[in-house]
Amino acid sequence: MEEDNHEKQLDDGGSSSLFKTCFNALNAFSGIGILSVPYSLARGGWMSLSLLLLLAATAFYTSLLITKCMNADRSVKTYPDIGERAFGRPGRIIVSVFMHLELYLVTTGFLILEGDNLHNLFPGFNIKMIGLRLNGKQSFMASVALVIMPTLWWDNLSVLSYVSMSGVLATVLTLGSISWVGADTSDNMQVEAFIWANKDDPDMYGEWDFEEWKRLHMEKFIEASEKFIEWKKNPDGRSREEFAKFVEEDPPVA
Repeated sequence: MEEDNHEKQLDDGGSSSLFKTCFNALNAFSGIGILSVPYSLARGGWMSLSLLLLLAATAFYTSLLITKCMNADRSVKTYPDIGERAFGRPGRIIVSVFMHLELYLVTTGFLILEGDNLHNLFPGFNIKMIGLRLNGKQSFMASVALVIMPTLWWDNLSVLSYVSMSGVLATVLTLGSISWVGADTSDNMQVEAFIWANKDDPDMYGEWDFEEWKRLHMEKFIEASEKFIEWKKNPDGRSREEFAKFVEEDPPVA
């Protein structure tokens, strides 16, 4: 029965259209970087772009190493698989722990970011409920977690595309607001431009690395797209089985 469901999904061409897939991809690429990249440049100077290039080169080189690992052993599908091939069972456990720890910390960072930003917009907001009192930041972090949590349970890309559409619209609104304010107050702005900041700013390094983290999360989405294209070119061959197995074992979510 499960195999029949996969066959039907493949025959229907997937659960998302090209238009909705573009919204998923655009929302994954854009977002917080629109504000964090200019902020990092303002804090670190133009030479801080070299950090972004260094991170990109490092990611490119490590992706080549990952490709070699996957080509050497076709059973390798995940980072824990690579850790197990390199260091045995302890390697798999260590890699899995760090992967889940990273996801936990990044999610925590998102909640803190949303709580701080919304608190700056509505400083007097707080929640009192059943004897429980939450201040502005705490209430906003709890509210954001409750709003975002249901989207984690959807595995249908067609449904998720509507969530991505709201993210794209928010990005466009942010760009429009910044452009409007910048054009209206550009005559009164005193902008200090410099090549390199003479100080050690951990925020600057963190922002560049955060952007690289988002890019790495697109690798699984791109891998699924490549397998889907291969299946379309050869629907009756091995690529069809590989795509069905990929969707079953590790469904990509943009």
